[in-house]
Amino acid sequence: MCQRYCAPSQRLYDKDLGLGLFLSYWRPITSNDTSFKKTMIIDQYCAEYIVQKKYEIDVFANTEKIFKIARSFNMSNTSISKLLFKLRGLPENLTSLDGLKSFGFVMLGEKKEKEIVFGLVGEFWTFTAGVQYLTPQNFNDFKKNGFAKAVANIALEPIKENHTKVITETRVQCYGKLSTILFRTYWTLIAPFSGLIRKEWLKTIKANSESFKD
Repeated sequence: MCQRYCAPSQRLYDKDLGLGLFLSYWRPITSNDTSFKKTMIIDQYCAEYIVQKKYEIDVFANTEKIFKIARSFNMSNTSISKLLFKLRGLPENLTSLDGLKSFGFVMLGEKKEKEIVFGLVGEFWTFTAGVQYLTPQNFNDFKKNGFAKAVANIALEPIKENHTKVITETRVQCYGKLSTILFRTYWTLIAPFSGLIRKEWLKTIKANSESFKD
């Protein structure tokens, strides 16, 4: 499923698993996307998931420039993100990668000019979020009943010179039926707002990359 949000020169797409995701309520979905590189880091940390959301945007800049911007992105000036974080009771410093790490996000890996991957484990549906502070080394091993594991990336796909598709994908896996039910209820409520934040990520990366001067 692909829905256009912006004008052709600034198109921003939203991809999810739609009805198939609903029908497979209990069965994890395995990544089988062959439209992009099969060696994505995100697959190493979350190959199976019950929720997936993907957004992408065309950026008219090269991968080197975009990667620098993505690696140091800061959305502190975006009013939508700040408002949504405030409503959820989250600190405003989550608008940067360093802020994400201070909250408990784990930087799982990166491939220069291709992909940045980060993850978080917790009870996201609770007021405190029940964040578990992990390392890249023990992230995959954590499969404790009652928790959910979220993994997200920012990936770059070159189209041609100074034209790159920038993608952000989020996957979530839950451990145990109760956590699955609780997370799906939570996700139903927050998914639209979470999507707005990710769209802001992409728009910010696009604007900064296309105006960036070496």
